[in-house]
Amino acid sequence: MKDRFLGKGFVVSGGTAALDSVVERKFKKKEELIGKNLAVVKAAWDFAVEQGWSSQDKGVASAAAPV
Repeated sequence: MKDRFLGKGFVVSGGTAALDSVVERKFKKKEELIGKNLAVVKAAWDFAVEQGWSSQDKGVASAAAPV
């Protein structure tokens, strides 16, 4: 947010700078959590591929196809 205001010749008030700081702190934890969750999803995906659990590896028909 700071770049949006400071880079275009606008003056940022102390209140706006404080609000930016609060927003950054609030969403930093969520950003870290999303990053960790994506790492777990990727690790699970890689493990499944290594184990040969993909339908292409086993020649299994799609789950939507009638049996």
